[in-house]
Amino acid sequence: MDIVMPKIAPFITHDGFQPRQITYGFFGAKGGVSTGIYNSLNCGMGSDDDKVLVQENRQIAAHSLGANPQKMASVYQIHSAEVVTIADEADINQRPKADGLVTALPEVALSILTADCTPIIFADEAAGIIGACHAGWRGAASGIIQNTVKAMCAIGADTHHISAVIGPTIARPSYQIGQDMKDEVLSLSTPSSLAEPYFFADNEAGKFLFDLPGFTARCLSEAGITQIFDVGRDTYSESDDYFSHRRATHHKLADSGRQITLISKSS
Repeated sequence: MDIVMPKIAPFITHDGFQPRQITYGFFGAKGGVSTGIYNSLNCGMGSDDDKVLVQENRQIAAHSLGANPQKMASVYQIHSAEVVTIADEADINQRPKADGLVTALPEVALSILTADCTPIIFADEAAGIIGACHAGWRGAASGIIQNTVKAMCAIGADTHHISAVIGPTIARPSYQIGQDMKDEVLSLSTPSSLAEPYFFADNEAGKFLFDLPGFTARCLSEAGITQIFDVGRDTYSESDDYFSHRRATHHKLADSGRQITLISKSS
């Protein structure tokens, strides 16, 4: 009888952060079972894709990282500054409305979905505490990054020992916005001068290019994080590798897939 080998999906990490007891990965669009506009590792249960295929894709991602698919914690992402602490394995299946997760539990994989927004993973290897957050412009301006760090410290992490890795996200050359969005980001940021340096005037009147990964790095610094890494991948321009909500909108597609980010620690 032929042995069917499980699918393995590719993911990336940053060479500068390779901890021994913590595994993490930023997955893209490749290596899954979805078809059409969701080709192929769409992990977004909120998409219009076949939910059976999405669930299989999530299992493929977990298996590829060496994580237990039954211990993947997730949240119902709402572009907020809310963070959830997974203190018990019973919390794993709750999926509350939030955009950040932290835990000290071993063998629990924290998961974040993105399709242009910034996925960030956090780890205090010495304390054995990990975190992950979904930082779109609204969440980043509202404090999701700083709140994720605070939640980690509340269960024993030390700010000075936390490393953070910024995953694939929409890059400045791909992110044209209008004055209205700029004003909203500035109004949410405290102080507004935190965000101002990351807007660049475009050659089209009233338009700007927003440096979202640069802004998230600044928010990490404001939270006291000094060990900051950025994989430097643009979800919008790298169409073969990543899903992009903005690209799907510009191409008048009905929907977009979502890529998953996972982080877990061993016992």
